[in-house]
Amino acid sequence: AKNVHLHQRSMVRKSKECLEMFLGEKPRDTSGYLLALQHLPSYLLNDAIIHPNTKYILNKAIAKRFASSFLILLGCVNVMLIVSFALAVQEFTSGQDKLIPGDVSSWTIIAMYVGVVYLILVECMQFCSFYAGRRLKA
Repeated sequence: AKNVHLHQRSMVRKSKECLEMFLGEKPRDTSGYLLALQHLPSYLLNDAIIHPNTKYILNKAIAKRFASSFLILLGCVNVMLIVSFALAVQEFTSGQDKLIPGDVSSWTIIAMYVGVVYLILVECMQFCSFYAGRRLKA
C-alpha cells in the first residue's frame, strides 16, 4: 500500500478492500497494531481509524488507568493555567491608578510557572517517544 499512488484508483480500491478484510477479522490490540496504524498511507488511515474494531481498541487503550489519569491531569493543568492567568490579569489591571498597574500575587505566578513547566515536560516526553518510535523502525 505504501507504493500505491492516489492516481492509481484501482490499486487504491484494492488496498482499501484488503484493509477492510484485515480489520474485519478483529486483530488483537497490541502496541504493534497501533504503531502499524500510524504508518498507514493517508488514504488508508481515515478508513482504519473509523472502523469499529479500531475504535474499540483505541477506547480500550485510553480507558486504562494511567492513560486516563494522564489526560485528566492534563485537563486540570490547562484549567489551572486559564484560571491563574485570568486572575493575574484581573489583579494587574485593578490598580487604583490606571497609569500604574497593580501587583500580582505570587501564587498566581507560581501556578502559571508550574503549569507551563508541566506542559513543557509533556511535550518533551511526546517528542522523545515519537523520536524513539521512528528510530526503532529505521
